[in-house]
Amino acid sequence: MLLSSTNSAVIRKFSCEESIGIMAEAGFDAMDFYFNAGEQYYNEEKEKAIIIRKEKISEGIYDMWIETDLAKDAKPGQFIIVRCDENSERIPLTIADYDKAEGTVTIVIQTIGASTKKLCALGEGDYIADFAGPLGNPSEFVHMSEEE
Repeated sequence: MLLSSTNSAVIRKFSCEESIGIMAEAGFDAMDFYFNAGEQYYNEEKEKAIIIRKEKISEGIYDMWIETDLAKDAKPGQFIIVRCDENSERIPLTIADYDKAEGTVTIVIQTIGASTKKLCALGEGDYIADFAGPLGNPSEFVHMSEEE
């Protein structure tokens, strides 16, 4: 799609798929480029994002424990982006807890829209199609003495 043409310079808007293809041809890791902030990872292998436990906290709110290699890099205050299948939108979710030794991250999901309802319909043993993270800057902690 041609957006504008000035002084023989042509500006073209590329779709996400086109941009990723162009970056891949140039030798860039497209997802690292796309997230472009610190140490992020992109999981293209379904077997690395499996729901190992799911609990209903209350009506429409669920805890999910996800087994993933990405847990080893999780820090407090970070988030992940999930997409339960190829037809779903990406959903950013705060990492509620993580266990580096077990290789799990815990997320809490409230069923609000179509994609969160689809995600919450998945059960133990199901795979999450796309799982990106951990993203964002970790929280800074202030360590205070008991007197403070």
